Amino acid sequence: MSTPDAGGRTGLKTVSIIATGGTIASGTGEKGLKPTYQLGEMLSELPGLDELAVIRPHQLMNKDSSDMTPEDWVRIAVQAYKELQLADAVVITHGTDTMAYTSSMLSFMLRNLDKPVILTGSQRPWAEPRSDAKTNLLDAVRVAVQAADHRLRGVYIVFHGKIIKGCRVKKSKYLEHSELDAFDTINYPLIGLVKDTHLAVNPLLAMSPQAEGGEPALDTRIDKRILMLTLTPGFDPTLLDSLRDRYQAIIIQAYGLGNMPITGKAAMVPHMKAWLDEGKIVAVTSQACYETDLNQYETGRRFLELGIIPTLDMTQEAAYTKMMWALGQANERGQVHDLMWTNMAGEIWPLNGNGRTLDIMGEMARYHDLTRRLYESNTQLMEVMGTIFSKIKASR
Repeated sequence: MSTPDAGGRTGLKTVSIIATGGTIASGTGEKGLKPTYQLGEMLSELPGLDELAVIRPHQLMNKDSSDMTPEDWVRIAVQAYKELQLADAVVITHGTDTMAYTSSMLSFMLRNLDKPVILTGSQRPWAEPRSDAKTNLLDAVRVAVQAADHRLRGVYIVFHGKIIKGCRVKKSKYLEHSELDAFDTINYPLIGLVKDTHLAVNPLLAMSPQAEGGEPALDTRIDKRILMLTLTPGFDPTLLDSLRDRYQAIIIQAYGLGNMPITGKAAMVPHMKAWLDEGKIVAVTSQACYETDLNQYETGRRFLELGIIPTLDMTQEAAYTKMMWALGQANERGQVHDLMWTNMAGEIWPLNGNGRTLDIMGEMARYHDLTRRLYESNTQLMEVMGTIFSKIKASR
């Protein structure tokens, strides 16, 4: 929706910016950094923003993202959905610590989007010298403005020049890279890159799955009675018995492909069976960043036979938020299982006939490595791509 602004300019896209706090809005207080900047202050210090888009600012909250709650996710989703009725795109400023959780949950709550919702933030506070805050926010707005040209719809994170699918992201700062490079894409290629005014986007990867004929919708029904627990050597499984009354579902972060002890005092089978016998949900994800496959080892098959749900190639953040959302949609374990294994927003790869994700992890690892190398030296590439896009656009 090209909208004339107060100065009468036309042709500019409308972008709503929702502020939630985080490092990007932080200043130095007596006890350290904390969110203090209001969105209006930040936007007034962002030169060139009014030339990119007509901005609709909304200060929703101003908190450290480690304080984010499921109730906050609902508030953010509701506000984002409201803004999507009035704007071409939504940008959300957010702290980096839990941004991957928020972007994952929004991927499930905001269904069948035909516009982009983009989260961004920063590693350094707004006013700090050499802060990445202004660059990341401008990049997010640039991506938002050009989204329609690149078929970008759904939830994304734009950070340090990378465009990442919102349900495939993890905070994972690599030591060999810039300290400002806070996020990585897991089990999924980068959606694209942004450099100054230039975007390079793979449109085949950009769009999230949509229900046939599905219209954009908001669904914030969730059940918070979920525990995610990390398995360690020597873990006492009787702890699970004491937690059973408090939770409706548990997600175990297991070893490797989803392996857990099946012998001795550490055996998990009887304790998990007790959960399942009460109609509760038990799922397993991996402490590694890749897929969960309980078919590979005897230990895994024992748990699969019990009715435990593997989370396939989902990130831990996506598995946790999707389970919370799925429990809000369904009461029966079979229905929850079906939802967890249904690709809602690109959080899992398609399944083959054996209930496993397609065997593409080798190719994905190579693609990921090549993309990373490309990203590290992408300046000239982005300039060339920008020229190509400009010529294509001018020829239409």
